[in-house]
Amino acid sequence: SLVLVVTCVSLALASGLGTVVVASTPPGASVQIGSMVVGQTPATLKLPEGSSTRLVLKKSGYKDKVVVVTPKSDKVTNVKVQLSP
Repeated sequence: SLVLVVTCVSLALASGLGTVVVASTPPGASVQIGSMVVGQTPATLKLPEGSSTRLVLKKSGYKDKVVVVTPKSDKVTNVKVQLSP
C-alpha cells in the first residue's frame, strides 16, 4: 500500500512583539497610534515586530511630531523626539 504524508508548513511568521521606548523633550507628550492614545512620554510600548508603526506625539503648545518605528523582537528600540513650539 502507498502512504501519503502531507505536511503543511506555515510560512507566516508568528507575530511577536518588540519593545519601543519613546521619550520626548519636553516630556509629557501623548503618544498616539491612529486616533488612540497609547501612552505618555516617557512611554514603553509593545508593538508588532517587523512591521512599521506610525506614532504621533502631541503636546499642548508644541507641533505634532510623527515618527515611524519598526520594532525588533531581540532588542529595545529607543525613540527620542525633540518637540518644537
